Amino acid sequence: MLQTILHDLRFAVRMLRKSPVFTVVAVLVITIGTGAVTTIFSAANAIALRPLPGISSSGELVDVRRTMADGTVPGVGWDWASNPYYRYLRDGARVHKVSDVAAWAMMPLTISTGSAGVSSQGNLVSPNYFAVLGVQPALGRFFTETEDGVPGAHPVVVISHAFWTTQFAGDSGVIGRTVRLNGNAFTLVGVAPAKFRGVLTQLRSDAWVPLGVQAFGGDLTSPKPTWLRLFARVERGVSLEAAQRELSRLTAQWVADGNEPAEYQRQTATRIALLSGVPAGRPGGAFGFIALLLGASGLVLLIASINVAAMLLARAVARRREMAVRLALGAPRRRLVQQLLTESLLLYLVGAVGGVLVAMNATHLLAQIPLPVNVPYGALDLSPDARVLAFTLVVSLATGVAFGLAPALQSTRVNINGQLRSDTGGAGSRRFTAQSVIIAGQMAVSLLLLVAAGLFLRALDRGRRVDLGFDTSNVAVASFDMGTYGYDDAKGRQFYRTLKDQMAATPGVVAVSYTHDLPLGMGYRANLQIDGTAAPSANEQGTPVSFADVDAGYFAVMK
Repeated sequence: MLQTILHDLRFAVRMLRKSPVFTVVAVLVITIGTGAVTTIFSAANAIALRPLPGISSSGELVDVRRTMADGTVPGVGWDWASNPYYRYLRDGARVHKVSDVAAWAMMPLTISTGSAGVSSQGNLVSPNYFAVLGVQPALGRFFTETEDGVPGAHPVVVISHAFWTTQFAGDSGVIGRTVRLNGNAFTLVGVAPAKFRGVLTQLRSDAWVPLGVQAFGGDLTSPKPTWLRLFARVERGVSLEAAQRELSRLTAQWVADGNEPAEYQRQTATRIALLSGVPAGRPGGAFGFIALLLGASGLVLLIASINVAAMLLARAVARRREMAVRLALGAPRRRLVQQLLTESLLLYLVGAVGGVLVAMNATHLLAQIPLPVNVPYGALDLSPDARVLAFTLVVSLATGVAFGLAPALQSTRVNINGQLRSDTGGAGSRRFTAQSVIIAGQMAVSLLLLVAAGLFLRALDRGRRVDLGFDTSNVAVASFDMGTYGYDDAKGRQFYRTLKDQMAATPGVVAVSYTHDLPLGMGYRANLQIDGTAAPSANEQGTPVSFADVDAGYFAVMK
């Protein structure tokens, strides 16, 4: 069988070399289609499918969310946890050998290494954070169990490998040095490994500090589950269903013991899901968008494959005399079909190599596009990996067989006597029914893509011309957080007043104001209850509204 395959490959290479124009055009068409699908799948793989970088045995890690008994969550942020609940859940899970639970929370940071401060993003974490993730330090150590629980008693910090490289020039003598975080002195005890990006890989994490550090405002005693996020490592031999049942039982017991405020007592269960780069609580939007892009790129590959199938059918006309001679000499029809399929698969495999090259360059360009967001994010590695290469290989083989089989079968359906007596290879041949079907299908799919592209462009144009209710022209925005620079409330207010006066006195400046949430941002939400109206029922919290604190000149600036 191996000899037959090698013979077919050699013959296929020889036949394709004899038709260089056909071969180059077919490979280019396949490269475009395969490159589109590979690029989108590579991005989807990096965001949602690839294991979290720098973490060991990621298949045992799960995201833990608070829910109601039916598995639903009342609203945004209601699936988080308080520190007392986290500790209860962690201790209970350890006792029953179900899992080890860790906690973390994001926080803005200004890190000073001795000169100017660097605006950064950090994490408050439980001492077992790195141990649960299975991460080993690149330098120094991580936190110990004693470095938590006593507010302000252990001001230690672990920095990321990227921050260590850029701010400390990779100096191995940084362990034990003092750095200032938001104006507070910390001892640097460790450097995370190069690939480690934290739990939420889309956001950049430059430093990790223990939960017990009170300089960052986390209330370790509050029973309101409003600021911590949980994840766990499930013990080997314990199924995810069993772990979820045990964590839900512990949660129900926690609520039954009266440890929760009244508004949170409906959340008596937990929901777990494998830990990935996409937040487990709200994956629908990300996966929906990825599916839309994969569908569009799949249609591009479909059109490319139909193009190649039409070219193969047209080429079959010129090869009818060849097929007739080979059949007359006794070649089985099955062997001819196999040989023609080998040629088709070879075209698709070469096109797949070109598609991977296209994807490597396209994903590199995608990673360089700046995103219009006001949070520090880390550049994701979107480049193809082994999973993407396997996906591309499977897609290429499948499309090669699917769109090469019909031309191969059609090529071997020849009238031997008629072809041997005719003067030209294509004389007397009728238009193939299969070719007509392929051309009709190509037109249909192309029309579908054109209609979708037209609708998308029209929606984009309409969105660009939507009346926002304010004027964005000539408005400049600067974002900063005075708390991360060590300013208290009084000093911060004075700074804002001075800054506003100086900006207003600058020539060319018409109006100045400030707000904690820009329009159309993902800002703060609250539940509104109007005096004199019926109180919310037990299953309601009032009317959810978005709000922003603004300065008196806000509406003049926004017009």
